Amino acid sequence: MRARTLYYAPSGNSLRAAIAAELAGLPVEKIRLDVAAGDHRTPAFLELNASGTVPAYLERLPSGEELVLTQSAAIADHLLLPARPDLYPDDPIERVRVQSSVYAAMSDLAMQNSLMRYLAFSPDSVQFLRERFLRMLAASFEGLKTQPWVCGPRMTIADIAHYPVVHMRGAQLEAMGGFSHVLDWAARMRELEAVRRAAAYAGLALSAQGT
Repeated sequence: MRARTLYYAPSGNSLRAAIAAELAGLPVEKIRLDVAAGDHRTPAFLELNASGTVPAYLERLPSGEELVLTQSAAIADHLLLPARPDLYPDDPIERVRVQSSVYAAMSDLAMQNSLMRYLAFSPDSVQFLRERFLRMLAASFEGLKTQPWVCGPRMTIADIAHYPVVHMRGAQLEAMGGFSHVLDWAARMRELEAVRRAAAYAGLALSAQGT
């Protein structure tokens, strides 16, 4: 049996990796790091992941080598491509559309979401970022107005990529109004036991006033 370990702290990126681990149905040891206490800066963790970020995934391969992945999208693909190929369309055009949505979740939305938190000391910066974030989010989820999932009639890896940001910002989206289609989709995601399990340990949800 391959030994698998996921190092995480409650965050959007960690939640994405955790959902993948739960959906894959594989035995994965979960180790929570206390970022406030500096667990991600210890020599032992930095030896594993020199950037000192979470998540980090370690797998001991049958060859004896160690595979280390520190990007949540790569962790998700590594775990889900063999275990849940149904999340990846066979049609090349549909697949690239799904991949484009995944890239938007991982770069455009995740970056704006993170910067809003890190620049909370600068209200003007947060306001600028929030406006960009909301425009990008509205564009990414436009399809949900006419279809049940982000990229069409069935769930794909794009839904897993996008969910953590909405999980984090759900209270704010509800307070703002105009995002009922996004919140309905998030509720469908939470109907999945794997999503609920992952959110219980790796999820982070901000209040309606939180940045």
